[in-house]
Formats: sequence, structure tokens, C-alpha cells
Amino acid sequence: SMLIYLDRVPTDQAAFENKVRAIAAKHGFNPNWLMVVIRFETGGAFKPGYYASSGAVGLIQFTTAGASAVGTTKAYLATLTAVQQLDYVDKYL
Repeated sequence: SMLIYLDRVPTDQAAFENKVRAIAAKHGFNPNWLMVVIRFETGGAFKPGYYASSGAVGLIQFTTAGASAVGTTKAYLATLTAVQQLDYVDKYL
């Protein structure tokens, strides 16, 4: 089935879709659920460097503690491509 909001992903849509589907399969949920979360958390932008007013960053809005939990920092996460950042989303989940 189609992955919702894929047209909003600014770059590397095919690679992004493949990684979202792999993460969803690994963790046992519908890949569209992750797309809904990312759409919400990035204000629809799907940008890995998106900072919210809270100071959280990225596709799922990593906080300082959240970034630390996956072995990195918010500043580093903000430099990644969306496809690269999905690896940290996977670790977080």
C-alpha cells in the first residue's frame, strides 16, 4: 500500500520509504503510523533539522535526553539527512 505523506519528504523519497517500512516491520507497526508521527512532529516539513519551540529537534523531536539515550546530541542529529536520522529513530524505538 501507499505510504502516506511520502510526497512531503524533501529528498531521497525511495530510500526514506524503504527505511520507514523496515523500521515498522522490525518493531511490528504500520509504517503509516510513523509517517503520521513525523508529519506531526516536524509541522509537516519532514526535515531532520526541524527545531520546535521546545528546543527538541528532528523527525521525532529528540530532546537532549532522547538524543543522549541513542548515543548522540541534538546538534549532531540536526546535521543528518532524513534517511540518516531514521537510524536514530529506529534506535530510539
